[in-house]
Amino acid sequence: MKILILDRILRFTELLISNMQADKTEIDVLTEDSGQKNTQSVHYITGSRRRIADLKKLRSHYHVIVDADALVTTDIEQIYQIVDTELYILFSTMQVYHFLKRKIFSEEDVTNDYIEKVQFGYCDMSPSEMYIKEKLLCEKKLIDIYKGKNTRYVILRNAKVYTLQDIYRDIGWILSRVKGQVPFILNMDDIVEYGYMNPVFIEDLCSIVSKIVLNPPEKSTIFNVAQDQYHSIYDYIEYVSGCLGKENQTEIYVLPPQNGDELEYYKTPVTTPLLLNNKKIKGQYPIEFTDTKVWINKIVDHLQKHPEFMEDIPKREREVLRHYRTCIKKIYVQNSRMDETKKGEVIQLYENIKE
Repeated sequence: MKILILDRILRFTELLISNMQADKTEIDVLTEDSGQKNTQSVHYITGSRRRIADLKKLRSHYHVIVDADALVTTDIEQIYQIVDTELYILFSTMQVYHFLKRKIFSEEDVTNDYIEKVQFGYCDMSPSEMYIKEKLLCEKKLIDIYKGKNTRYVILRNAKVYTLQDIYRDIGWILSRVKGQVPFILNMDDIVEYGYMNPVFIEDLCSIVSKIVLNPPEKSTIFNVAQDQYHSIYDYIEYVSGCLGKENQTEIYVLPPQNGDELEYYKTPVTTPLLLNNKKIKGQYPIEFTDTKVWINKIVDHLQKHPEFMEDIPKREREVLRHYRTCIKKIYVQNSRMDETKKGEVIQLYENIKE
């Protein structure tokens, strides 16, 4: 079996290879990372999927393509023009599922109004919204070009994927504050929108991909990929504290919506759940997701051994400061729950952060 992995920064490649390697399996990896060494069964091809000359380094046929980083429709089109395949696995995002389900936009909005705005350069959407709509367009392009052909596609609408390197810096941010006993300052608007989630650990996602490669579905399909358990930011804080062998003693404060004057302390978040239903994929493949406490413990252990992954944690503090500097100072000055020494420490902490 010949497999092509498209993974620009090698976020998934190592685990995918370890799950899919078998006798007579040959794996090519197209990546922009030039520091990888080939093995007998794995061949790294340095290049960009956006350059036709680099795509021509690939074989003309692969049994399976695992596409971990398609961002725009031309990414799909150019692979189709160069490479033939029997199974195309595309990583998408849970946000496509939720935007469609919650009717924030329709497929017609994306294919008509959005494309026109982008073409004429007056798109006023946020980068996040543009990312989601581009992912939906990638899905539609994949479906359209392989419709009626022998190639099957599997679109994976993944929940937030957590890695040992903590690419979102969520766990590292929590870890740094718990260890330093620095108060958590959370944005209530984010908690309302993203209060509960059921993400997926990268090891589980790569295991699922290998199951699909070895036992493809009979027909093209779309799967939601997310763990069974769901948790809030408060749970993550508790679990990280547990990894350090102690109960969380760090204060948690929530900035009111729209920069209100009052600071409130929430033990239980008010949320609109952003959860994925994973029944479809679990009904087709035997999947046991890693327990949340287990994968958080793995990440915490990795971060403590590799502190370089936490070097940019202060960026989150700068983001908070940029939007809430005045509000934070007012809140901490007025907050009667904190003693005067702690108030001074917190105010000084935020004043010292450079823009």
